Amino acid sequence: MTEADQSYDSRIQKLEEELSFLDDHVVKQDKEILNLRTKLEKAVLGLKELRNHFDSGALQTGLGDEKPPHY
Repeated sequence: MTEADQSYDSRIQKLEEELSFLDDHVVKQDKEILNLRTKLEKAVLGLKELRNHFDSGALQTGLGDEKPPHY
């Protein structure tokens, strides 16, 4: 094997290592993005439920403009 061949082999090995690292990184990112998407969907659903609950009047106390007894 000539020196040029060894240099090419070394460069190819380095590129393969970097590609392997990047592939692993992309897989981890995909998992995290999926996790964040699930959390976001749950948060949006919770917000919609809260808004529906509020719009239905369930959060109203019925006191209106009445002052509390200690006034």
